[in-house]
Amino acid sequence: MNLFVLAQQMMQDKSEILRGMGSRFEQPDPNLYWKIPLVMLLFTGAIFLTWFLYRLQRRRQGVDQSPQPMRLYLRAMRELGLPGPDLWYLYRLAKRLSLPHPTALLVSVQYYDYILAADCCDKAGKVLNRARHKRLTAIRTILFGRSAVTN
Repeated sequence: MNLFVLAQQMMQDKSEILRGMGSRFEQPDPNLYWKIPLVMLLFTGAIFLTWFLYRLQRRRQGVDQSPQPMRLYLRAMRELGLPGPDLWYLYRLAKRLSLPHPTALLVSVQYYDYILAADCCDKAGKVLNRARHKRLTAIRTILFGRSAVTN
């Protein structure tokens, strides 16, 4: 008889525990509007922290990124203080001719003239696109100064 009473008591305790667990879900949580964004923020922070530590580890190991000549080229052009449309013209020139390292345009007047002739002139040296040639010649003056202008 004692076992029956003990088993019945344990069943009542278990049912009370289960009712107590279920009561938490019967009423909405008033802090739910803060908990969901907080969890999302923590998840995003964990992703950002993982990315940051990954980048830091790569830097410590000395793993270089792949060369990015166009990024160097655009940075050099911004440092020169060229206006936006001129940057766009030179960017298109470098892309159109598929230059392996477009920053070489800034090294010498002779190379710039060679690229300008390859883009705007035919094999005989006749200008095919006057507007583009005129614009790129004006940019040449800005890049290398008036002393470098030779016609």
